[in-house]
Amino acid sequence: MWLRDLLPQHLPAVRVMIYGYSAQVQGATQATSILEDHAETFRQRLLSFRRFGAKRPLIPIGHNLGGLVIKEFIAKLD
Repeated sequence: MWLRDLLPQHLPAVRVMIYGYSAQVQGATQATSILEDHAETFRQRLLSFRRFGAKRPLIPIGHNLGGLVIKEFIAKLD
């Protein structure tokens, strides 16, 4: 994956983390609920991880459903 393998070569101070989740939404009756669940799980795992390290700026990058999860995560920060 280029983010993990190439980005640190160009930006040595960057820490790349990859977050994965089950993207199975086929047949789901409540797609919004699934999106909210993914965003909440992401938030919980991120908070757990950040508890042990220095606070750094977060720049989430995603595509397709991942982009929607990020958008939902950011919307729930307020």
